[in-house]
Amino acid sequence: MPNLDSLVGKYIDYRIPPGGTLTAAETARMMQGSKGMLRGKSQMVTARVYDAANSAASTGVTNFRFLEYGQGAITNCRMDQPVLTGPLSGCWCFTYLRGAQKRVAHVGTLVSPTSPESIFVKTSWKARIAAHQGDASQRITQVKGNNAAQIMGDAETHVLFQQIGGSPYDINVCAYFVNDQAWSILVCKEGGKTRIVKVKPMPLVDWARAQQLAVFG
Repeated sequence: MPNLDSLVGKYIDYRIPPGGTLTAAETARMMQGSKGMLRGKSQMVTARVYDAANSAASTGVTNFRFLEYGQGAITNCRMDQPVLTGPLSGCWCFTYLRGAQKRVAHVGTLVSPTSPESIFVKTSWKARIAAHQGDASQRITQVKGNNAAQIMGDAETHVLFQQIGGSPYDINVCAYFVNDQAWSILVCKEGGKTRIVKVKPMPLVDWARAQQLAVFG
């Protein structure tokens, strides 16, 4: 998905997994080691691109790594190619370095910023950033992030819902990262495919500033 502007109005044959509730095994796994960090929740994707929902002939392919959303968990993956996150509303996503490796994290808050799950996952993220500062291979640095849903804005999703109807869960905002750039992406399900409706550049806020904002801190 390297050129987002060229994909606006196009369809890809990848249905974005909603993510959400963790299994008992996943909950147990994220409580081991760095609490709150749930690994193994990304996958490599090669998706065909179409000009119309009912088109039988693709016009190209797009490659990305998909990072799932987990309620009350920090899902994360390496940024070895562009990264598309799962749906979000109040969640923040961050890019960062772990040692020399560029990575992306989806800090999976839930419903309210003051819910127990939200407090746990944000506290876990802060603790992980503070940990291992004496170990150059493990410490986290250059943390930057934002909330893609806030960047896109409620008005955009409301207009789209009026246009396509159906379940509101057919409309999602995701975040997309490549190198040092990020975007908020508005998508909807249509004809068994995912339509890329709109994209907006998403400026990344450094960690010191993010902690001062009520929506995250």
